[in-house]
Amino acid sequence: MALELARASPPQEAKLRSAVSRAYYAAFLTAQRRLGLILTSAYPHAELVNAVRKRRHALGDQLDFLRRQRAKADYELEVKNWEHIWPDVERYTNHILPKLRLL
Repeated sequence: MALELARASPPQEAKLRSAVSRAYYAAFLTAQRRLGLILTSAYPHAELVNAVRKRRHALGDQLDFLRRQRAKADYELEVKNWEHIWPDVERYTNHILPKLRLL
């Protein structure tokens, strides 16, 4: 879904923001499922990142990068350069999803 949104021609800010969010949630849900976690804290995203970091620190850092980009996409309306942000998000997502599946 994220790729479909991001490949809109011409690039559209709303679709790129949605693509960033979908890419992060693909990684988030994959990690949560693979670790078998029921997230109970008031900060479930940080809780999951920390759980991944305990297993593979660099992978947790990469998930946190996606989390921060998702937060920008969802809450920071002044950010406008999504056509430049999306390629990094796509690269990170393609890099970490296979690794998260092996947790």
